[in-house]
Amino acid sequence: MKPARVLVLVHKHLIPPEQASADEAATADWKMEWDVISTLRKRKHELRVIGVSDDLSPIRPAIDEFAPTIVFNLMEAFADVGVFDQNVVSYLELLRVPYTGCNPRGLTLSRDKGLAKKLMAYHRIPVPDFVVVPRGKKAKLPNIDVGGKTGTSQVFKMGKQVKTNNMPRHLRDHAWFVAFAPVDDPEIAIAVLIEHAGGGGGAMAAPIAHDVADFYFALTRGRSYQLASAEPRRDEA
Repeated sequence: MKPARVLVLVHKHLIPPEQASADEAATADWKMEWDVISTLRKRKHELRVIGVSDDLSPIRPAIDEFAPTIVFNLMEAFADVGVFDQNVVSYLELLRVPYTGCNPRGLTLSRDKGLAKKLMAYHRIPVPDFVVVPRGKKAKLPNIDVGGKTGTSQVFKMGKQVKTNNMPRHLRDHAWFVAFAPVDDPEIAIAVLIEHAGGGGGAMAAPIAHDVADFYFALTRGRSYQLASAEPRRDEA
């Protein structure tokens, strides 16, 4: 392959030292950056590495002066905000320079799990049944910030028109929810898995996690607690 001029964008604090060895890189935070840069150099490509933090201004002059064939984008955030990575790519789009990785629209869509699943379902790509639950609603505790993630584990591949609850119990999806609290100084971590629940983790598992966490904080804070989980439902055969 013909050598190219490659402008490599990395997080400013993850620029590998020039003379770093493979042994040093093996346990370093900048291992991925070192792997990419060292591999490109072994391939005889001409490189320029730019560190970016919360300012895009170094990119434009580097492109004007270096005239890269392509920008190798390793940015996963901007100004320490993960969802701002799409703005870095949008800037590259405005500069009309080729780059690696996903375009801004794809990055935006990938952040919205519910929307991404709707798009896949529209194109007849099988996905587990899902529900969009307002963040923190089912596991919310008074005066305590809870960090959590819902999920569904598909047991059986289903077509678009098949409803989980219409299937035999042993083929229904598993529902799960993991959480920790308080967010700033965690005291408790919880994982709830409901086998063959036939529903999403937000609706089925999160209320149970709420009850466990609320009971814990009631004991440690000396207050009363209120059950949030629904009464056990009667499963169909």
